Amino acid sequence: MKLSNRTVSGVPVVDIEGDVDMYTSPGLREQLARFTSKQQKRIVVNLEGVEFMDSSGIATLVQAYKEAQPFNGEVCLASPAGNVLRVLKLSNLTSLFPVFDSVDEAVNS
Repeated sequence: MKLSNRTVSGVPVVDIEGDVDMYTSPGLREQLARFTSKQQKRIVVNLEGVEFMDSSGIATLVQAYKEAQPFNGEVCLASPAGNVLRVLKLSNLTSLFPVFDSVDEAVNS
């Protein structure tokens, strides 16, 4: 898995390429914690390059959501597709996380 960070209109975006699983999710957890510890009001997780996500990836997203709640922060998901979107829907996380078709939509909502 490859992670990179960027800022779009003042909003941090975490871009992910590759699988998010029990071996790679700790790196994602660390990236997201950097932003929640700074109490960023909105964090966008770009899932466009993710083809597979297991339960540890889901747990990582939920942890970021919980860490953002005390300061009314929001973790948005951008561009989930295929199996990743299916997993998010089956686990009912599409009702917990705002899901957008693109990073730009997530940043500007």
